[in-house]
Amino acid sequence: MPVPTKILIVRFSSLGDLILTTPFIREARHLFKEAKLDLLTAKEFSPLFAQNPHLNQILTYDRKAKESLGPLAKQIRAENYDLVFDLHRSPRSTLLLALAFGPFSGKVKRVDKRSLKRNLLITFQLDLFPEVVSQRQACLKLLQPKVGKLRLADHTELFPSPEDFEAVKPIINDPKVSGKPLIAIGPSASFPLKCWPKESYLELCLALEKLGFGVVLLGGSFDLEPAWIAARSQAVDASGRLSFLGTSALLANCKLSVSNDSAVVHFSEAVKTAVVALFGPTAAQFGFGPFLGNSMLLALDLPCRPCSRNGIGKCTNKENLACLKGIKPEMVLELVLERVPAPSH
Repeated sequence: MPVPTKILIVRFSSLGDLILTTPFIREARHLFKEAKLDLLTAKEFSPLFAQNPHLNQILTYDRKAKESLGPLAKQIRAENYDLVFDLHRSPRSTLLLALAFGPFSGKVKRVDKRSLKRNLLITFQLDLFPEVVSQRQACLKLLQPKVGKLRLADHTELFPSPEDFEAVKPIINDPKVSGKPLIAIGPSASFPLKCWPKESYLELCLALEKLGFGVVLLGGSFDLEPAWIAARSQAVDASGRLSFLGTSALLANCKLSVSNDSAVVHFSEAVKTAVVALFGPTAAQFGFGPFLGNSMLLALDLPCRPCSRNGIGKCTNKENLACLKGIKPEMVLELVLERVPAPSH
């Protein structure tokens, strides 16, 4: 691999997937210390990288405005990048880079999304994955020619500022949870098919509170589950109250998190907070499971799993969402207490 002087990394979305690109960004910087290293991402997600010390510039694409790719391709071409890593490999990123550099440019390197294997596993329950390769590791393989057999560090990272930590103080000092060891709960997901029932989350919250834990609820401003749970418990609803990096700062104050297969899993681990991740229609083989030694992926072994790559679609089981409804609150509570001892009253 020739030594590049200007490098572009492309990943538009989604939030969790962008967090999973952070090992690649860090290792690319370590390998190409003198190069200009830029990131192209969706405008709404750019604040996630605001304090990332490894990047020189963040370029953005406004998906909501449905911008034409032509002007963006022209801008990228004018930057004269000599190496481009497409970590998204979507129709949009493929078209954009074809417009910028031509459809067969050797300077564009694309991640292997293992789409055929995923589809065979979903459609025919045919598992051709010899081992679970995380999305982090799949991206890092693009750098392997530079380092040979040397294993690159694949832990994720985020960089909340002192202001981000200041912003979480009203939440962690709320009288409902102040002075208690905190457990973060992420009861929402981008698609309902990936959500453990809110009633189960409520039961878990009440059990944790009875043991002396403080519970904080995470989610976006449009997520309904946190408010529903908070209204029926002593949990503090932090959904929609923090920035991306503020969310990471809050998780850094927590002993553990419990979440659906959602961005909360990746936010949590990026600040070294272990997570109990509840997987239903998706599977570990897809590469998006937790990686910390104290984290846990909890899923039921059902013949219908997995049935979706990302939670899009309908449940195929005659008992709707059997893969998640079969996970009982006491099972999750046991896993939590194995990792965080109950506080003494």
